[in-house]
Formats: sequence, C-alpha cells, structure tokens
Amino acid sequence: MLKRYSEKNDIYFLVKVASFLYHNLFIEHNRWFLFGWLVITSSLFSLGHGPSLSLFPNYFIGGFLYGILFLRYGYVSAVLAHFTYNVLSMPVADYFEIIVERLTK
Repeated sequence: MLKRYSEKNDIYFLVKVASFLYHNLFIEHNRWFLFGWLVITSSLFSLGHGPSLSLFPNYFIGGFLYGILFLRYGYVSAVLAHFTYNVLSMPVADYFEIIVERLTK
C-alpha cells in the first residue's frame, strides 16, 4: 500500500537530515563531513560572487578560509575577515595598479 503524501513527513525528513548533519559537523567534528561542508559552501560562496570561471578559484579559496574561521572561531570572525578583505582589497588593488603603471612607463 502506498503512503499518502503529507507535509508532516517532509518536515520530519528535513529535521532528521539537519540533525544528522549538525551532529556530524559540530558535535563529532567528522573530518569527511567538515571537508565536504567546506567544499560545498565554498563553491556556493564562489558562485554567489559571480559565475565567472576565471575568478572561481579566488573566491573559492576565500570561502574555504572563511569557512575554516567559522568552524574554529565562529560566525563573527568569518564575517569580520570577509569585511576586512572587502575594505582593504580596493585600496590595495588601486595602489598595485599605480605601481604597475609607473613601472611600465
């Protein structure tokens, strides 16, 4: 006999999956789950910054490092690192551009 569809079953399934992932990631610190979580979230972080294949590695590495900061020190440290990178990257890029222009004259 077929089971009737119900939203209650969907919610129960999602809760079980979330509980399983939370337990393996944050309680047992399962290395394979942590690595997989870092790869998936870093890929999403990279794709969220633009689907450019040439920039994917740059954003992926940043997302991976922010993920490690999140796992080790918490959410605020990852946000502060991302904020600091965003604030400093533009002046550093401008300064680098000035240096390159002067060297190529």
